[in-house]
Amino acid sequence: MAQDRFRVDYDLVAKYEYGSWEGWEEDDDTVVFNSNDNGDIIHYKASGKKETYRKVVKKDEGYTDSGKHYQIIAILDEDGMKMLLPYFDDSTIGIKLILSSDFMIQFAKKE
Repeated sequence: MAQDRFRVDYDLVAKYEYGSWEGWEEDDDTVVFNSNDNGDIIHYKASGKKETYRKVVKKDEGYTDSGKHYQIIAILDEDGMKMLLPYFDDSTIGIKLILSSDFMIQFAKKE
């Protein structure tokens, strides 16, 4: 049974590359979770483009040391690149698209 569809609007983005985070930048991204029976994700990007991430498997769920709940799923982008997507219930932490240990993108809401 599919989970309920829901949407989160993010207005900040930061990139991590080769050991360091860049600063937060203003952004305008909308992410729709559980867009179909498979639990796929649709990402409406600030550029106006739309990308669908196919959910491959739910990998983990838990809490950070500070008590923040998260879920991690494995996804495939439209080019077949596998990524991890940690999703935090706290939208000020938001989501990350982890492409490798050297590169990830985080989307979040302002407090």
